[in-house]
Amino acid sequence: MTYDVAIEQRDISKINKLNKLRNIETFWTDACKLTRAVKSDHAIHRWQCLAEIRFNELKCEKLNDFNYFRNSLKSEIGSSTMDLVDNYIKGMGRLPTYDLSSSNIDDANYLRRLYITLNSLGLM
Repeated sequence: MTYDVAIEQRDISKINKLNKLRNIETFWTDACKLTRAVKSDHAIHRWQCLAEIRFNELKCEKLNDFNYFRNSLKSEIGSSTMDLVDNYIKGMGRLPTYDLSSSNIDDANYLRRLYITLNSLGLM
């Protein structure tokens, strides 16, 4: 997150702390730990606004990762095999291991984990 969203000087330290949060699955738990001692309604509101902006950035990063890995895998293995991999990613089939190298299998498994995360966030 950039400092463009900072309204107050104190927002800069909040942004720095939120930028350290990288795990989207534990984001809100970690953000709550950062605000444990905050008592002011104004400060809580600023933390909430900045945390929502950071969370949306993380969602976009995950979605971009998914699209990048999916497109690179598709260009490597072809469309017909990618259809089978897409079914595997969505949990509707088996991975066609006979057509894939070990790095392609790793990519497919990574895509499946990303898909599950994005699906739980309502992005798929």
